[in-house]
Amino acid sequence: MISLDWEYENAFRRSVQEMLERNLRLTLWLLWMMPLLDVKEMAAIIGFSENYCYELLSVLRDRKLVVRTTMGRAKGQRYRHWLTREGVLKVADETGEPIPWHLSETGIKWLVRRLPLVEAFYGLVSRLWSMEGVRVDRPVRLLDGRGTIAFDPHLRMFKFSWVREGGIHAVVQYENTAWIALVWVGNMITEHNLKEKGQLAVQQLDERYTPSAWVIVGYDRLAAQQAAEFWPGANVLAVSADGRLERKMEPGPFSEPLWERAQPANLGRPQRVAAWLDRNQAMLALNEPTAYAIFRFIAEWHGPTPSQLKWRFGESYRAALRKLRKAGLVVTLDGAYYLTRPGMRAVANMDRVSAQDVFNRSEVYLKEDGAYRRQQEYHNQALISVAFHLWNHHYDTFAGFRGRRNIEGVTQVAPDAIVCMDQEFDITCRVYLELENTAEYDAGLWDKSNTYRLLEAYMDDWVPLLFIVSSDAAEQRLQAGAADLRLMLTTTYDRFFEGPLVGDDSVWRREGEVENIWYPAMLLDRDPDVLAFFGEL
Repeated sequence: MISLDWEYENAFRRSVQEMLERNLRLTLWLLWMMPLLDVKEMAAIIGFSENYCYELLSVLRDRKLVVRTTMGRAKGQRYRHWLTREGVLKVADETGEPIPWHLSETGIKWLVRRLPLVEAFYGLVSRLWSMEGVRVDRPVRLLDGRGTIAFDPHLRMFKFSWVREGGIHAVVQYENTAWIALVWVGNMITEHNLKEKGQLAVQQLDERYTPSAWVIVGYDRLAAQQAAEFWPGANVLAVSADGRLERKMEPGPFSEPLWERAQPANLGRPQRVAAWLDRNQAMLALNEPTAYAIFRFIAEWHGPTPSQLKWRFGESYRAALRKLRKAGLVVTLDGAYYLTRPGMRAVANMDRVSAQDVFNRSEVYLKEDGAYRRQQEYHNQALISVAFHLWNHHYDTFAGFRGRRNIEGVTQVAPDAIVCMDQEFDITCRVYLELENTAEYDAGLWDKSNTYRLLEAYMDDWVPLLFIVSSDAAEQRLQAGAADLRLMLTTTYDRFFEGPLVGDDSVWRREGEVENIWYPAMLLDRDPDVLAFFGEL
């Protein structure tokens, strides 16, 4: 009896040890594909508890196969893990795969520079981990369960690879060689940038590779919506980083996966990466979630004040802002915050856009003081006040430069802001908003309205437009001169803040009469079922 207990106990210990070794190999393999993981991300991806993941990583650190470094400070502090030289060589020996560039010292630094992008992709990858394809019923959000997503539990992702150059940022491959191309779209992307990025990504495939699907990950809702609208080709899934799905797709036929050309990797030493992080405090500053959100906010909305940042981000904005200023990414001018030139380069680098594009929009605030800068600062403060009022009423509002439209050979349309106004039946009315405090005369108002007249002719469609002007007289002149813009509504600056934004007694007017803003939303919706429903009312 004692012998049987002893044999059973030994067999149990052997099975536990075998399971541990298998999971250690799984962890090494995971870090081979996705370095810079932390315990939370690892647990979400492979389905183990955080405590168990911590134990696995501790064993691998004791065996000198994994290294970790602290990134972030205080609440944002997280331990990032990647393979040591010994760990890289061990997995390469076991799998027979060439060593990926992103496991080298240089590759780790490259990933750290784009750490927010990396985190967004890892969050999505945790949902793609066992996914054969995405089949979505309208409407849907990936996270809140309103829609349905089909998963095949027998199909496993077995390769994730970062791509350094071109329009494609990463590639995910599944067991049957089906693969998807992942692309990041930040909040610095305009229509022109997006089309350019799409063309570059298609050219990158060189007519030899065909992904089963494109997955476009937008920084926020507008980035995902624009990707859904402008990304070329079929089989495109557009999703925001917070999980909102903006375009559905069915996986299509595919060819062999696209991989970067194998190059010898000079692994270097993990300790040198940690020393590099200490010298590059900007990377650490942006690693903290609140600091990153504030950095993105200042990049989009030039010149927010401390009180506005407090309203938007809470008391934690102070510590985050100190990090950004200490890192030289943000500067204060006349009590408002702007990006420095290094900050502009950093946000351009994150979104893979030309730094000059960001400089052209933002440099005026760093140049010598003058009447033009003061005028722009006054306009921005009024615009941010309008945006905060809309946010307070739960309307997604974005900086207008992101919706810039090019009318080839004619003009360029760049509104002051873009507002996404949702209502029942999942209708989204995305409207342009113009804040006009200076154009008091017919000529100035005509220039503004004529730009949208040209845009309607170019698009051969109605353009929803909201105008906020400084006086009743300016509103009357604008409506009289732009009666042909059927979806244009107007209000005055004072009335905008005093009255309701929607409903039959809203602040908006058309030809002197109160207008319900949902009427343009109904006209713009192209879903036959929704139009039929409204036709029955």
